[in-house]
Amino acid sequence: MTFLDTNFLIQFLAGDLLAVTRMKRAEEEGEARQITPVVLYEFLIGAHIAGGKYLHQALEFAATLDLVPLDLESCDEAGKLGAALRRKGSPIGDMDTINAGAALRHRGRMVTRDSDYARVAGLVVESF
Repeated sequence: MTFLDTNFLIQFLAGDLLAVTRMKRAEEEGEARQITPVVLYEFLIGAHIAGGKYLHQALEFAATLDLVPLDLESCDEAGKLGAALRRKGSPIGDMDTINAGAALRHRGRMVTRDSDYARVAGLVVESF
């Protein structure tokens, strides 16, 4: 499973060449493009701030993505991850912890430019 992080969605809509190329490859290969409710929430905050045409584009784009629910197992994985990172003294943001927990639970990889995800043991991180 491929999980898309908020920064990827923003960069894709902005026309970032690497993000557009990565999305095109996913479409050509029939790869599922998944996001968590947290990513959708973060993405839509910016879209609502921008408003107008951008908001319309963001909502249309979001409708093409697979929304992966945050089930008990994903939240438990995020809780374990958050505790482990805090014990190490290297926590990441709560939203990123929840996203990473969902990706770990589904044995997915995270497509992102956020270097915090590199601190998550066992998570495959794909930069774009």
